[in-house]
Amino acid sequence: RLINMIARIYREFDVEVPVTQLYKAPTIEDTAKCIENSKSAEEPVILLNRDMPRKIFCFPPALSLGISYKDLAEAMGNHAVYGFNFIEEDDRVRRYVDTITRIQPEGPYVFLGWSSAGKIIFHVTHALQERGFNVPLVLFFDCFLNPRRMDLDRMNGWIEAIARDMENAGVGFLKDKVKTKIKNYLDYNVETKFEDHNPVIIDSKIHFILSEGYWNDEDWDPMC
Repeated sequence: RLINMIARIYREFDVEVPVTQLYKAPTIEDTAKCIENSKSAEEPVILLNRDMPRKIFCFPPALSLGISYKDLAEAMGNHAVYGFNFIEEDDRVRRYVDTITRIQPEGPYVFLGWSSAGKIIFHVTHALQERGFNVPLVLFFDCFLNPRRMDLDRMNGWIEAIARDMENAGVGFLKDKVKTKIKNYLDYNVETKFEDHNPVIIDSKIHFILSEGYWNDEDWDPMC
């Protein structure tokens, strides 16, 4: 329904309303305000259920969008689930940290990552702990550490399939923006290295969960 709403707003008003803004607009009045403020910058995070004292911050999978965790949020009855988009600017770690501490000024913090989220979680956790914050628990679901080799044709095929799905859903006008974000996220993961002489160390309990049969593919190193 959210995607249909974004498509209708674009057809009727010729404006692009960020998903993170529209998701927070439960009433017609709120939606109208989103249309009026459509030129405002998109926020990097979206609350996917309702605010509660206990929170989980979810970092973006390969799709690069926090809304990927919508189904998880619906299944979580006792935690507020915040989904981050990939921040493309170079100051992304600082911006993630600032956003997290604005939403939850004090720890402990719980982070969750799926797919491509592993490296950014390590850097954000490290930055928070350097500031004296407590991040006692980090959850990794099918996260990879480094690509062993990059099959660009296959990756580009996957990105183009996403673009076709967006066209079919009526939001083809967003496909170039999403494709660019996905490619920038992929570049970040390829270019960011964990070197032996300069490791990123975090003081957290880590749970790493792999889907059965997921890592038969030789192209990726699981983060374990």
